[in-house]
Amino acid sequence: MHSVFREHGGVSILIKNTIPVLKIDKIVFSFAEAIIASIESHIGLVQVVSIYISPAANRAQSAIFFERIFKYPGQLIIAGDVNAKHQSWNNINNTLKGIDLFNIASRNNCIIHPPDSPTLYSCRGSISTVDILITKAICGISSPLTYNDLSSDHMPIVFSFSQIISLDECLIFNWKKANWKKFKEIVNTSSVVLSNQSINSINDIDNIIKNLTESIIHASEASIPKKKPYRFRYPFSSRLDLLCKERTRLRNRYKVTLHHEYKSLINQLSRLIKLETSKINKESYESRLASLKTDDNSAFNFVKALRKSKNILPPLVDNGNLSYSNVDKANVLAKSFLTNYLNTSNQISPHEQSVNDTVNHFRSQRHNCNFNITPENIIVIIQDLKLRKAAGFDKIKTQFLKNLPLSTIQLFSKIFNNCLKFGYFPQQWKHAKIIAIPKKDKDSSNPNNYRPISLLSTVGKLFERIILNFLIHHEDVNNLFINQQFGFRSKHSTTLQIIRIVETATIGFNHNQSTGMVLLDIQKAFDSVWLNGLVFKLIKLNFPLGLIKVIDSFLFNRTAQVDVNQCLSDTFSIPAGVPQGSALSPFLFNIYINDLPKLIKGEIAAFADDLAIFCSIKSKNPNSFKKAITHDLNILSKFCSDWKINLNMDKTEFIMKFNNFH
Repeated sequence: MHSVFREHGGVSILIKNTIPVLKIDKIVFSFAEAIIASIESHIGLVQVVSIYISPAANRAQSAIFFERIFKYPGQLIIAGDVNAKHQSWNNINNTLKGIDLFNIASRNNCIIHPPDSPTLYSCRGSISTVDILITKAICGISSPLTYNDLSSDHMPIVFSFSQIISLDECLIFNWKKANWKKFKEIVNTSSVVLSNQSINSINDIDNIIKNLTESIIHASEASIPKKKPYRFRYPFSSRLDLLCKERTRLRNRYKVTLHHEYKSLINQLSRLIKLETSKINKESYESRLASLKTDDNSAFNFVKALRKSKNILPPLVDNGNLSYSNVDKANVLAKSFLTNYLNTSNQISPHEQSVNDTVNHFRSQRHNCNFNITPENIIVIIQDLKLRKAAGFDKIKTQFLKNLPLSTIQLFSKIFNNCLKFGYFPQQWKHAKIIAIPKKDKDSSNPNNYRPISLLSTVGKLFERIILNFLIHHEDVNNLFINQQFGFRSKHSTTLQIIRIVETATIGFNHNQSTGMVLLDIQKAFDSVWLNGLVFKLIKLNFPLGLIKVIDSFLFNRTAQVDVNQCLSDTFSIPAGVPQGSALSPFLFNIYINDLPKLIKGEIAAFADDLAIFCSIKSKNPNSFKKAITHDLNILSKFCSDWKINLNMDKTEFIMKFNNFH
């Protein structure tokens, strides 16, 4: 019985991404199987169930299975192969399993919907209906129809249900038809009103930001039409259409007569349809390639689409259980990301008390704001913003910022200056939508093998860039960054860092020295930054108190939700790290590791979170080199322990080149 089920069984449900699935369950026996999708609808919770019962299942097993399925809460839509016959769903005779199913359905207030024609045409010539639709507390179901376009002895049934809530289709803005004059007029009206409101507290800042955001979104919806994204479709072929119709006609004849001559003709037509489809696809593809041009970006867009890979999120494993629905996947990923943050926040540093005391004393201090953000400063930054950047939860796109009226820019100036005055980074700009990006060549079913990318408010990132300019100016004037760091710095690059290392090694070889290098990687670099430690280092580097106050507000009390196909996880707080995708984060990370220790034997080369220790010694003895490099590694290890930095042991490598002494 078990082997029969495994050979012929199997169930699945294909659900469009725009339908919000709350949960997916599975029921598996040796004689039957079901998969249950919990879906939101206009009429409440609907359980969509795909079932299969083996013909070898006995009467008692079949009854137990259906009793369990019918007890599911909410409204039910059940479809599949029941391998049970009854006259109520158009069979000639009743089987015991069919009688039991009919009675169990009646007791549970379920309705059995028979298809319009038989669904099973066996090779022995018998005809029956074993594939049926069963509903409970459901209205608006169409009568199921047998579909004749699959090469199988089982004919699938088709029905419709219009009550499922579908999320908005993936529509995009049609920028070419945008009415920017109307957009500016709408935003200008609200900006003038909001500009007259006084700001006496951070609550006033939050209220103005909320109202301004709503105004910009309303203006975009009223002035910019939307369209479906372009998808290449192969042209219609009258010959292919005729072949498909003829195959359908022959299949209908085969169902009635069961003559093998029809089956042979159906197979021949299927081969012709496959060849014709391949020919049409090839010709259409070649025609499109010939039409591509470089002056209208069509060639660039075509190549970009080919190179872009679609990240399909598989079921995720959480404590041995599989998560199938988008909501479950989002919560599993959120749990994994939160664990990474907690690992850092739970570590204890020997400097913990002194760092916390310094930061708490700083927070109690008053500060004077010596910065003034003008509308001209904001306009310059907006002009440099890249268009193709994803928006955060506020849905404000870069194109909106580039078409704002002057009154709104002036209002931004007022908001930003008051944020500096109060040392406040608005909470609305600290709520991140996290997109999980799978790591290359890693098991994508493991939630730990995903990298969180934060989609933040575009207006918040605009304010970040203004703060960043002030930070960079202070760093340039005081020359704060160590020379060993080449990441996220102007006039520095990976190439220049490599040249520096090669030059040092070459000098060592010329002096009959052997050179070795240990390559290190900081684990979860951005996600593991100790926040109080970062604020402490900003204080020690004498950054202006007003800027540190805003950065302190920027770093703490951040929240996030993971987005999987428009389904969101529960909101969670972020206790550590600087957000991926933030304009400030690279600079702040450089500050955090800017006090890398000086080594005794070797030198450090850094590019962002990648570190290397390299040194040259006049010895061919591996033990001598091991002793020298171990001493330096111990120094670096103590630094990492002091500042809650974890190194990724899996990415640690050692390279050694012995010079041939004469």
